[in-house]
Order: sequence, then structure tokens, then C-alpha cells
Amino acid sequence: MRVLISAIACHPSLVSEAFVGWQAVSTLREDHKLWIMTDVGSREAIEKVQKDDPTWKNVSFHYVGKLHTWHPNRMIARFESWILYRDWCEQASVVARQLHQEVGFDLAHHVTYATWRMGSPLTGLGIPWIWGPIGGGEKFPWSLIGLLSPIGMAFEILRAISSWFAMRSRKIRHAVRDATLILASNEETKKFILQIGAPKNEIRVLSQAFLGDEQLQKLNKEIKLSPSTVGRLNIIAGGNLEGRKGVSIALLALAMAKKRGLKFSYKYLGYGPELSHLRKLVTKLGLSTEVEFSYGLQGEEYFNELKRAHVFLIPSLRESAGLTMIEAMAAGCVPIVADSGGPASICKRAGIRTVQVSKPESMAVSILNILIEIIGENSLWYTLSNNSKLTIQEYYSSQSYKRKIITAYNELQK
Repeated sequence: MRVLISAIACHPSLVSEAFVGWQAVSTLREDHKLWIMTDVGSREAIEKVQKDDPTWKNVSFHYVGKLHTWHPNRMIARFESWILYRDWCEQASVVARQLHQEVGFDLAHHVTYATWRMGSPLTGLGIPWIWGPIGGGEKFPWSLIGLLSPIGMAFEILRAISSWFAMRSRKIRHAVRDATLILASNEETKKFILQIGAPKNEIRVLSQAFLGDEQLQKLNKEIKLSPSTVGRLNIIAGGNLEGRKGVSIALLALAMAKKRGLKFSYKYLGYGPELSHLRKLVTKLGLSTEVEFSYGLQGEEYFNELKRAHVFLIPSLRESAGLTMIEAMAAGCVPIVADSGGPASICKRAGIRTVQVSKPESMAVSILNILIEIIGENSLWYTLSNNSKLTIQEYYSSQSYKRKIITAYNELQK
């Protein structure tokens, strides 16, 4: 099958959206002939892969846009990415039509960015196309806005205003009606997309985050010692350090845990605009010995941190999928997350309870109670750890993703 893929973020060695794009392309190329529209900034890395690995020769990449540098402030860079993506979509829509005239695609598939906000350059091609998985329908709970730093508050307010205007955009509503199938990354996004005009029979739920066989093998290679055997809880978290991640709530819970005499370490693998705000909170709560912010880890170093951890703690208040959590679960970490967005869905599938979104103190107490249970019962931690690994292997692997996407492809061709 000849498939045109839109994936502005698609890079063999970067993380986040770029990882999602590369994983999707890597998986789907095994069964179909692909033409990929992606950002020109990925060209050098992709061409190196094609040079070193002949199996990539039959994938045709088309580079759209112009080279750019990001602002050092991660929040400002996020706004820059929206502007860049808007311009990229306009250019990619022209390229898509030119390619379709030359090739005559059987269908098209929008992979990244995994958001509904700017529509898709695949709209109006006149062939069946899949939009997603896409997220972005999650809403920040305004009762907790006081937890954020000033810049975090500003971002959530601007995001809400942007959403209000975007959902009324003719371009986006056209994309919603034009897509043959929409894949939402979580139930919240599915409900949101239905609100702006998607027919019920043309939208399904599927996470955009998944892991390849090699990653799963590396993360599940060693057997961990339980927290009680080690004598402490090794707790980890990760991702772009934004206010919506709810790390301040996690720190409140850890301060309570320290007062109760629990032995633990908490390492956050990531960097972002909330870092300064959270470091001050760590000092205020007396957690300087237990809490560490670390970033820049890659490859084996990063995997080793996941493999030594017992718990993944990040009560995110607005999250689409949770790639870092999926990696941690594959390594046997027990996730403790808020009952919100994609991470909550993954936890429930694994039979792991979530933290109800309420007042910060109440959420912190719930997290504390879970930590006490986990460190107190060897059998409970082993059960939940095993459930985490099995859930990722069964539902969030490249093979699972491929089965569901290929099924959708075949349905669209009937």
C-alpha cells in the first residue's frame, strides 16, 4: 500500500514527539511503502540512517520548512513551535498535493504533531486519511492553578484561550469532518473531538506512545530487588518539567513521607520552565537530601535510572499519553499518577489505582498512602510491578500499535 505520512517531528535520536514520529515510521515501513513529509531539521540525521541501514532506502523522505533555532526558555520555545507548525502545515499541504499527483497514494496518515490545534496538511487530498493518534483535549483543573509558577499560570491561561479560538476555526472543523478516521490518544480528547463535529463512528482511542521490541528487551532485562529488600523506595519521574506535571503535589507527598520516617529518593529526569520554582519548593519542604533534578541522560544511562527505580511518581494534571511513564512501567516501575488523561487510562488497564484530582493536600495524602502500602508489602509491589511490565508489553508495544494501525488501513481500503 502506498501511504503518505505527515510527521513534522520525526528524528532517530531525539525524544518526545520526534520519538513518536520515528517509532511510527519505523514500525509501519515494514508492511507498506511510505512517503514521509517531515521537518528539514531532521534531514542530516535521517540521511545518515538511510546511508548506514539499506532497509531504509525504500522510505522516501520529503523535507519541508526551513532550519530554525529554539529560544532557550522552554515555555517560549513551545509558543515558537506552534507558529512553526502553522507555517509548516501550509507548506506541507502544497507538497502533499504535488506528491499525490506524482504517486497516487492509497491513503494518508497524520502522525505528528499529535495535536488537533492546527488541523492537518492532509485535509482535502481526496483520499482516505487517518488523523492521529492525537491528543490535546485534556483540560487543566483551574482549582489547582495556584500550584503553578507565574509563567506556568500564564501558559495554561494562554492555552485555554488558544483552544477556545481554535475549536471555532473553520480549518480545524474542516479537518475533523474530512478525516476518514480520527484516533484520539485518550478518552478526554475523544470527547473533545466529538464536541467539535467528529462523527462517533469515525473516532477511536489509541495511544500514540509505544515502545519497540529492542527497547522492551533492554528495559525488562534485569530482575529488581523490592523496596523493602533495598531498604528504601527509589522513585523516579521525567519529561518536560512544566507546571501541569503536578510535581509540586508529589513534593508535598514526599515531605509527608519524610515526616513519617519513610526512606526514599526522588529523581526527576527532565528540564523545563518550572525547575527554578520547584527547586525553591524542595528547599522549603526540607527535601534537599532526597530530591534531585537531573537532565541530559541518554541511552544506557537513562535506561539504568529506570531499571533501578521502584516507583514512577508524577501526578500530572494534564497529560496526553505519558511516554516516560510507559518506559518506566516497561522497566517494572509502579506508576502513581493522577486520574487524568492518558496515564490514568494506562494505569487502570494495568489494575493500578490512580489519585483522584482534588485539593493538593488531599492528593498528597493519597500518594503518601500508596507509598506506604508499596514499601510495606513485598508481594504488593511485585504484583503491581509485574502488571506494569505485562501491560506495556501487551498494549503499548510496536507490534500492538502496528496491528491496530494496519487494521485501520485495511478498513479504509474496503
